[in-house]
Amino acid sequence: MVGRKILKPTIPFKRTIPDKSPQNGGKNTVIDIAFLPKELAEVIATRQRRERAGHARILICTTFISCIDSTLASFEDEIEKEEVSAFKAYLGLAITKFAAADSSPTPPQIPSHT
Repeated sequence: MVGRKILKPTIPFKRTIPDKSPQNGGKNTVIDIAFLPKELAEVIATRQRRERAGHARILICTTFISCIDSTLASFEDEIEKEEVSAFKAYLGLAITKFAAADSSPTPPQIPSHT
């Protein structure tokens, strides 16, 4: 141990991390993209927002679809069954369009049956 050279500590090089805290519970957001070029970080942030919106739409749609059958099953009259069938078809189409959209779409037109 005698005669051993003592090294001076050096400050490690690090980029500063932005003060923003992650909005989605710490899953790869600001901290992960902090070290990327600004243009690439913006593209990634936009894609992550779209992905979160897509997950929310899927959650909403699956929840709604799972409730439709049980709610409409109480209609037993023949005319009611026809209306329920038409209503299910309309809702299925509306839900499909909503789930496939890149952004929150405007509600579709409600068809009138005579």
